[in-house]
Amino acid sequence: VSQVLGHWSAPVVDWKEGKADKIYFVADSHSVAPGYQKLSIEAAPGDSSKDCNNNNNNSNYTNKRTFHLVPKLVTGLKCWHMRPGCTFFPRKNFENAMESIEDGSMV
Repeated sequence: VSQVLGHWSAPVVDWKEGKADKIYFVADSHSVAPGYQKLSIEAAPGDSSKDCNNNNNNSNYTNKRTFHLVPKLVTGLKCWHMRPGCTFFPRKNFENAMESIEDGSMV
């Protein structure tokens, strides 16, 4: 790791290109791979929906939104840790990760 980091200058992620909405990705170690990437979603002309869904094959898009994917790592999280009454530490990690995200954010 130290050899790889020696080739990078800080910051590794530079989001100064423009403001983009954040999408928080809360998961176990699999949240790291898509983290700190940009996701661009385009909608068809005339599509006024906020979710930018498009069900036709028209490649003439005009409505583009860019999101930054922000990982929230919850070590060891599995679905069975989220069952009612579970007190294993990954559940508390998940709760702490969710509390660290601003209300109204996309998760």
